[in-house]
Parts: sequence; structure tokens; C-alpha cells
Amino acid sequence: MLIVSGQAGGVGKDHGRVASYTRPENEFVAPFGSFTAAQFALVAQVYLQRYGVEHEKLASISAAIRNTGHSNPAAVMAGRGPYTAADILAAPMIAEPFTLLELCLATEGAAAIIVTTLERARSCRRDPVVILGGGAEWARQQYVDPPRYDDVGMIGADAAARTFEMSGLQPEDVDVLELYDITSFEVPRQLEALGFCNPGEGSDFALERGIGVDGRLPINTDGGLLAFSHLGLGGPTLKVVEAVRQLRGEAGHLQVSDAEIALVTGAGSGAQYHNVMLLGRAR
Repeated sequence: MLIVSGQAGGVGKDHGRVASYTRPENEFVAPFGSFTAAQFALVAQVYLQRYGVEHEKLASISAAIRNTGHSNPAAVMAGRGPYTAADILAAPMIAEPFTLLELCLATEGAAAIIVTTLERARSCRRDPVVILGGGAEWARQQYVDPPRYDDVGMIGADAAARTFEMSGLQPEDVDVLELYDITSFEVPRQLEALGFCNPGEGSDFALERGIGVDGRLPINTDGGLLAFSHLGLGGPTLKVVEAVRQLRGEAGHLQVSDAEIALVTGAGSGAQYHNVMLLGRAR
């Protein structure tokens, strides 16, 4: 089975403004000028105030992921860094608390994966990667009703619990994470929802361990949606592709040493749905 997704032709025509698909035209959004970044900002603002998390910590996470993209020749933002947290905070404010450099890209391109039996995969030239578990949850249609932190702040927790139960693994078994970093906030939020740490602790958990390819918690090893690319509906597929490259040992200087288990996510709090998948080397 071939799974392919991507976009072309609809990005860039608005001369630097947000992509058209981030501005839904339904009657509950368009009259108020809302757009995707603002939907995620509604959740992030409550989170920062409720847990007393400093904005600089989100900026540090964005800088770390963007610096990975800076060092990746295949990334859209290759060579644009390096970045510091101060650089991120100094960028133009788009939807408080998010500056321009805390928001994902919108680019053209496509990504594809092939899903087949392990027996068939073993006959191919490349090493197979196994789907160990997966789960999804959906609160409501995205970008219609504004998201509330109390409804979606931990969205993904149930999907993650089912995914780990299916695989027989725990968060501490994961070697590399390819998280849906549509905003800087989604990285710590997802770490909390996925069970790596408690609510409010995601930023400290990530920064103390290090999220670069040489850190104890490698996250978004191609530069993520923040710096590598974001293909619209193809964004989550890119996460799977990078996870497979890591598990095959094909990531070059951005390779995580001895990566055997990868966790992939899609969407997040502002979208009000979340997908989780665990992948592993075939044994």
C-alpha cells in the first residue's frame, strides 16, 4: 500500500502571508480573522500562565530544532542559523505568545511511505521498519470551535497510552522522537501528553536532557516542521519518513546513535486531534 501526500501551487501566492488553508472560511472563524497560529496560541497562553513556564524555554526549544535544520543541507532553512533563544524572542510577534520563529513553515513538496507485510519487506533492498503500535483521538472538527486548554491540553494522552500498550513499550524505551512541531509549544505539551513527564514539566524535561541528535532526548532530527519542511497534509508523513531514516541508520551526520525505537506524532492541541505511532527496527 502506497501512502502519499503533499502540496503544490498554493504556497507563496499570497506574498509572504499565511497559507490559505490556515485561514478556514467557515462562519465561526473567518469573521474574526482567526487562523491556525491563533488557535494554538489560545491553548499555549493558558498553559504558560497556569504552570508559570517562561516563554524563553519555548524559544530555546524552537532554537534547538531550528539549529538542527540549519545543519541539514536538505532543509528549507539550511544555513539560516544558528539561532539562540534571544533570536527567537526578537522575531516579529505573530500570535502571542508565538513569534515568527516559533511557527512552522508552509512549503511545497510531497512525501510517501509504503506499507506491506514484513515478509514482503524483507525481500526489498532496504532494511524494513516495523509498525509497533499506533493510536488516534479526535476532540472535534479543527479550526471551527476555538480550542480550550481544559479540553485539549492533554490531547494525545489516550492515543499514546493505547500505542504503548499495543507495543509493550514505555516512553523510556524510545530512542528518537519525531513530534509534530507546528509551534514551539507543541513539543513540551506533547512530551507531557505522551507520558514522558508531568503537565507543566515538558520544557524543563526537554532542555535538561538535550533535544539535539547528540542529546539524551533527540527530537525532530531533520529540523522538523519548524525548519525542514511542512507539506500541509504531508507534514505527518514527513515525520514517518525521518523516523524510518533514523531506524535504518541513513541520516548521515544527523544520525542518532543506535536508534532502535522511534515515536511519531501528528497534529496537536490547536487542531484538536492527535495521532501517535511507534516504529522499530525489524529483528
